Amino acid sequence: MKKQLLFIATIFISTLGFSQELECVEIFISEYIEGWSNNKAIELYNPTDEEIDLSNYRLYRYSNGSTSADETKQIDLEGIMPPISCYVIVIDQRDSTGTGQDAPVWDDLQAKADTFLCPEYEINNVMYFNGNDAIVLKNTSANPAYTVDRFGKVGEDPGTDGWNDVAPDYTFASNGETGWTKDHSLIRKSDVLIGDLEPGNTFKVGEQWDSIPPTLYDDEGNIIGGNWASVGVNT
Repeated sequence: MKKQLLFIATIFISTLGFSQELECVEIFISEYIEGWSNNKAIELYNPTDEEIDLSNYRLYRYSNGSTSADETKQIDLEGIMPPISCYVIVIDQRDSTGTGQDAPVWDDLQAKADTFLCPEYEINNVMYFNGNDAIVLKNTSANPAYTVDRFGKVGEDPGTDGWNDVAPDYTFASNGETGWTKDHSLIRKSDVLIGDLEPGNTFKVGEQWDSIPPTLYDDEGNIIGGNWASVGVNT
């Protein structure tokens, strides 16, 4: 998925004569992990041929249909992303004795992390999304900051099971169909070249995302691990 995008974009631009402004110049969200308990992660992808300074970006969580995100629901990123690379953010719950809200992230997902964020919910809870919270990625190097990608629709509460792929409203709350964004992993489709810049637009999950099970099972139906094979893999 992630990762012939720059090559594809170059073909599109040279073939169709598009402006250079349509090249992949920003990072975007390439995978969304909303697994069982605290197995939560966001994968970012740098589709450009330049290093990206993550200190110019901030993640926001708009909880349960909120149109605003206070200081506890926004967090600045840091680090440098090399060209054509992934960066994995995992919720910072690693205490093996933790339970409930503090239950530890599974070891195999921890191993995928480039960074851990939000160890204390009361201080910052951006990474405590549960399928019905919109996540927005903004570039803060400009004033005002501008959206470079989103997951979900800001200002919409899709119901406890989140968004899905059923028209016309694409929410569990509206049509009662199976939710796609609660207890699921989603991976960006290979033909997505740039982020979704309109956080208030209808979120039609299947247009840009494929849903994959967050856990793996044996023949008896027992969970044997997390489905993290594609996380952090630049292929």
